[in-house]
Amino acid sequence: MLFGTLGLALLAACSSESINEEMTALNASAGTYKMADIAANELVGTWKIDTMTTDVGVDLNVDEVFRQDVLKETSCFDDMFFTFGEDGSVNTGQARLYFETQTGAMECNYKEYGATYTVEGDQLMVTFVFNGTTVTESKTISLLTTEEGQFLKVSLEYFETEGYIPENPVTDTGAEDVKLLEMVYKKQ
Repeated sequence: MLFGTLGLALLAACSSESINEEMTALNASAGTYKMADIAANELVGTWKIDTMTTDVGVDLNVDEVFRQDVLKETSCFDDMFFTFGEDGSVNTGQARLYFETQTGAMECNYKEYGATYTVEGDQLMVTFVFNGTTVTESKTISLLTTEEGQFLKVSLEYFETEGYIPENPVTDTGAEDVKLLEMVYKKQ
């Protein structure tokens, strides 16, 4: 699934509290945090992954240092992006980190997809074809504008990402404890 492959792997996320605190601090100092009534034209353009954080530290590179900042743990997600068109089209590059449960090895799978999108309030609906079936997924999004640019936040919660973590991983990456993955994209 498009959002499922989005950061997938519950391997990464930042606590909603810390993200909200950070966003609130940014909002108070230099920007406007917008959670409702987002217009589709506000998304038009290309957005590149800026941060990917988890609610608990993870050790995806197995260096025995657990971090909430997933982009410091693996380069797998570095090229993720969305390009939203004025015509309702969206192209995206998304990555998924696979765990080999027998050896503990990890493999990054990056793909680019095309779909269509609509926005209603703070809900981004993306429609795409998966295995011959048309699927529409909805995600709550928010926008933040600061002196440093515009940011689009997409969150995955535990029930959306739990299928990507093995129940008994060979290596202790901490990924099995992640309950929230927050991805922030910066407008280019």
